[in-house]
Amino acid sequence: MKPRNFILIALLQAGCLSSAYSGPKAPSITMGQLTVLYSFDGTKGKAPVGGVIQGSDGNLYGTTEAGGSGNFGALFKITTNGAFTGLNSFKKTNGSSPECALAQGSDLNYYGTTLKGGTNNHGVVFKMTPAGGLTTFVTFTGDNGSAPYAGLVLGSDGFFYGTTSSGGQNGKGTVFQLSQAGALTTIWSFSGSEGTNPHAGLIEGSDGSFYGTTTGGGLNGKGTVFKITSNGILTTLWSFNPKTDGANPSAGLIQGSDGLFYGTTPSGGQNGKGTVFKISSFGAFSVLWAFGGDDGSNPHGGLVEGYDGSFYGTTTGGGANGKGTLFKITSGGSLFTLCSLNSKLDGSSPNAGLILCSDGNFYGTAEKGGSKNMGTIFQFALTSSVTAEAATLLATVNPQGSNTTVYFDFGTTTSYGGHTAVQPLGDGKSDIDINASLTGLLPQTTYHYRLVVVSDAGTFYGPDQTFTTGAIGFELVLSKFDPADGILNAIFSNSGTPAMNNNLGLAFQATVTGTGSSTGDYTTGNNSGIWADDNSGTRQLVVQIGTEAPGIPGALFSVLSDPVYNNNNAVAFLGTLKIGTGDTVSTPVNNSIGIWSNDGGTLHLVVRQAQSAPGCPNGEVFSSFSQFVLPDQGGVVLLGNLTSGFATTANNQGIWAVDKFGVLKLIVRKGDTLDGKTIQTLTFLSSVNQELGQTRSFAQSNGNLLYKVTFTDSSWGIYKVVFP
Repeated sequence: MKPRNFILIALLQAGCLSSAYSGPKAPSITMGQLTVLYSFDGTKGKAPVGGVIQGSDGNLYGTTEAGGSGNFGALFKITTNGAFTGLNSFKKTNGSSPECALAQGSDLNYYGTTLKGGTNNHGVVFKMTPAGGLTTFVTFTGDNGSAPYAGLVLGSDGFFYGTTSSGGQNGKGTVFQLSQAGALTTIWSFSGSEGTNPHAGLIEGSDGSFYGTTTGGGLNGKGTVFKITSNGILTTLWSFNPKTDGANPSAGLIQGSDGLFYGTTPSGGQNGKGTVFKISSFGAFSVLWAFGGDDGSNPHGGLVEGYDGSFYGTTTGGGANGKGTLFKITSGGSLFTLCSLNSKLDGSSPNAGLILCSDGNFYGTAEKGGSKNMGTIFQFALTSSVTAEAATLLATVNPQGSNTTVYFDFGTTTSYGGHTAVQPLGDGKSDIDINASLTGLLPQTTYHYRLVVVSDAGTFYGPDQTFTTGAIGFELVLSKFDPADGILNAIFSNSGTPAMNNNLGLAFQATVTGTGSSTGDYTTGNNSGIWADDNSGTRQLVVQIGTEAPGIPGALFSVLSDPVYNNNNAVAFLGTLKIGTGDTVSTPVNNSIGIWSNDGGTLHLVVRQAQSAPGCPNGEVFSSFSQFVLPDQGGVVLLGNLTSGFATTANNQGIWAVDKFGVLKLIVRKGDTLDGKTIQTLTFLSSVNQELGQTRSFAQSNGNLLYKVTFTDSSWGIYKVVFP
């Protein structure tokens, strides 16, 4: 996965270089870095036409048009670090030749379409679990549509919506509504004047209507933009004029933050090589850019809006190598070619658009090229390591034989005002990665930057780019729908109160739910656990309900408390056992509750209900535990309550601690005499600062135990003992 950088067809200070120019060659400039995450070889797919989506688990999911076990197409997932998993292959009977992007349903399964296959060879709608379990959801018959190119969109009403490119009442394609139970309703059959043969999917606008495009039909026979309500009222917003507007749009639309819709056409326009356009919900249309070839040609994919408010996309052809490009375009129509693909190294002919993932990077697929010429999955990063006060700017420059130096302009406006140190690159002919670190930035501030390249051929500027710094002290460490580490096919659904130690490690109790898979470790009987993350990036499952409780053979955990967490990354927690497992009973004396800890590296039982209380010679046993802490040096300290024996309200509570030999010892008990006075109450404030695994009444740093007592004469005192 070596990063590969590509040529930016830079907008130069004085315009593009003339072909007659015979002086020093201008350097090639890339703003960002493209990394190939995976090259397809056919066995797990070939020709990823539909692109990828990011699932709720953070992984990327997609389809390939061909390849797989039967060469009918495949399904895959890949992490943003490039760990690839082939999930399933189509068999023609359950669909073939998927060209769609997937859509994730509210049940966390993935839904998509195939162009062909199924019982009638008109294509299908399929459902896939995150683990790859594949079922046919709907089979197209021709009458209800045929040959769906695009994927589905989940509407705010809970229904899926999609299109077919042919079939329906007039044989020219349909718009359909699909329930999550699999009931399909055709809400429109295209006839010609309003459009024909839609290849693109739909997008739900902010007004609740759905917007899309058709590749044909309309006033000029070259396609339309339309909107349609969920009950099937269709309005044609625009008919494309191939000479001026573009023609045959095959990509879906995106609604920008300005409320307008943006899209592409793969042909037509001023140069015949496709366009970028915008249109309002009322049909006000304008062309933003007409591709000419050097800047890319024939965009088949849609656009995605970046954090900077610009739109990013791909072209299947053109660019410096004729293999396609990645580009950026503003809402005002200024376009910059960011990257020209190189077939052998990176892939070529990206048919789908890009997606912007939660890590701030763009991801996409190339239909062809790569090591086996079967397509690639790639990442494109503009910056890295953006924090509240720092960022790293990325670029690549090839001096092309001219003596060259580079630096970045940066600032809070396009006037910049600051620049990084000048970096000499020499006069070689190889790509040189440029990394410039910025520090001392303002939190939650948008910065502009551009690369400046000075060479014997002149001074050249990369396009203006932006990044926004984060907030100080805010970092998402856990959220709903994150994968539940250690429990296959489960995600977090709720959490208790987390504990954090001085190393910024995190421990927490949480409940989980399944991801819709019928396999894996998740059941309703083990849907809770305790996890710990020592701030190294690795989250470990410490204990799970439904598993055997250490120290009590055959007994199973049924309830777990919020844990405490010390600075040596050890946890302690209160556990409740399932009655009837092991020796666990509720009568005559309840023994279903205990305290467990993994200090020392192994999870072990510290103390249990109905256990004889150390230091109490008259048969007293523990009835419950009020508070507990876990000091750094190990050994749980707890406030326990007593029953049986000679226990009365005057002496039924005490403080115990585990010594360095692992032995539980009594520290002090109600009814004891201190300084000639009788203890009436004990105060052990473990609820204060519990997130640090320490308490106001316990000083971890020196191993001394502090507690407060009130005597029967109403006096009180604070006592310190050396930790046993």
